[in-house]
Amino acid sequence: MSSREYSADELREVLSGMGVKDVVSAARYGSGHINDTFKVDCASGTSYILQRINTDIFDPDAVMSNIRRVTEHIRAKGGGTLEVVAYARPWRLYAFIKGAHTVDVITEAGSTSSPTSTTPSRASRSSTPRARRT
Repeated sequence: MSSREYSADELREVLSGMGVKDVVSAARYGSGHINDTFKVDCASGTSYILQRINTDIFDPDAVMSNIRRVTEHIRAKGGGTLEVVAYARPWRLYAFIKGAHTVDVITEAGSTSSPTSTTPSRASRSSTPRARRT
C-alpha cells in the first residue's frame, strides 16, 4: 500500500465517475503493500472493493486486460469469477465477495495465514491443497 492518503471527497469523486453515488463509507481494506485498496459500502446495501493500481510498478491497462482474459476463460468453462464493475485508469472497482479471503502467507503445506477475511472474525483459515490429475 502506498503512503498516500485519500480524502473521503477524493474517493467519492472516483466512485461517482464509476457510477457509484450512494457511498456510505470507504475505508482502507486488507494488508496489501503495493496497491491502495478500499472497501466501499453503499446505502443500497451493495459493497465493493475499490483499488488503485500502483502505476510505479504495473501498467494498469495490461493488468486489466489480463484479468478480463482470465475471467472470460473461466466463465467460458462454466466457472464463477470476480466481477469487474468498472475501470477508470488507474482505479478499478470489483463487486465485494462476502466470505472471500486473501492468502498472504503460506505457513506450511495445507495451511495459510490470512489477515484479510470478509467474515466478521477476520480469522485465518486453512485449506487442503488438492492434487490435479492430468
